[in-house]
Order: sequence, then C-alpha cells, then structure tokens
Amino acid sequence: MTKKERQEQQNKINEILENFSNVTFKPEGLGALEFEKEVFSKNFEVETVKFRIERVAMQVAEKLEDEKEDIKAAEKILKTFIAEPSDARSVQFFELDYNAMKEIVELISEFQVTPFLFTERARATAEAVTG
Repeated sequence: MTKKERQEQQNKINEILENFSNVTFKPEGLGALEFEKEVFSKNFEVETVKFRIERVAMQVAEKLEDEKEDIKAAEKILKTFIAEPSDARSVQFFELDYNAMKEIVELISEFQVTPFLFTERARATAEAVTG
C-alpha cells in the first residue's frame, strides 16, 4: 500500500469517526473499539449510548461482509460484533434510528478490515493530548 493510499484510507476512517464521540481503541483480543453514539430511542428521546465492538476471526467477518446492505445481514453483524450494550445487538434497538445502525455497521466493517488505521489515529490523538 502506498503512502497516498494509506492516507486516503485514514481520511475515510476519520470521516466515519466524526459520527461518534469518545472513540478509544482497546488492544484486548483481536482489538476492540469503545465509543459513544447518540441514538434516537424507543422512548422518542435522543440518548447517548456507550458501545463496545470487538473484532472477530476473519473467516466469520468475510461471511458477513459480502451482504452488509441487507437488514438481516446488518442484524447478524450487530449480534456478532457488538459486545456492549447487549440490547444493541438487535435491529429493534435501532427501530427509530436506522441511520445510527448504518453508521455503526459501517464502523464495524472498516474496523474489522483495517484495525491498524484505528490504532494510528488513537496514537495520534494521545500524542496531541499529552504533547
């Protein structure tokens, strides 16, 4: 991968991450992301929800990646990757906020395929804060 391609990918990740707050990379297992997302809840209120998504073995991810546009596939992705909150593993959690679900599924897909871009961003953010 050339430096230009890597920068383009990093820009794409940064664009995706603008939809989330307090994003933190965790090195446990195959890697995890913890973040917060505002979701329009079934109580008809905007709530800030803390999420944790975890990477899984590539064989599992490849089966799901091919069909990510389908709602049933989206639910499989949510059930497979979301560790917390457990109620967010269901499409019903996002009944009133389909956009939030799509953004999270997109984040999951990119994190699964290019986790190193998230670790680089986390390091850069940490350096900016401590530097």
